[in-house]
Amino acid sequence: MATFTKGATTIQITATLYPVKYEGQRNQNFGEAEDGTIRVYDRNVKVEFLHLQIKEDHTNMAALRYFIMSTVKLRKDTFTFNPDSDQDAGNGEGGPITVRYWDSNFIEEQYIYHRYKYSLLLRREIA
Repeated sequence: MATFTKGATTIQITATLYPVKYEGQRNQNFGEAEDGTIRVYDRNVKVEFLHLQIKEDHTNMAALRYFIMSTVKLRKDTFTFNPDSDQDAGNGEGGPITVRYWDSNFIEEQYIYHRYKYSLLLRREIA
């Protein structure tokens, strides 16, 4: 069971959390000169994202939506993501990481009565 935690507030994902997609990329500045050459400057900053696909019931999905919108105020505050013990989110299997809500469609697809599918993109905070 995966959880999102901010202070004393914890949201449990009790239904299906598909395997976490983990993406790492470098930030670079680049530009094209008048002669057509490309100059790339590696900013030496690594950005990591977690793509979550969640299937959850009506009550838990409402709690998750409230957590993202009101507790962590969308991108404003970070929180802890604790994946299932057999999932690696970049800190070993089951290892918690600090993340920030980055994006979602906030359109929940109700595929069965009171059962929803939801996409969530989290940005890992790198210390």
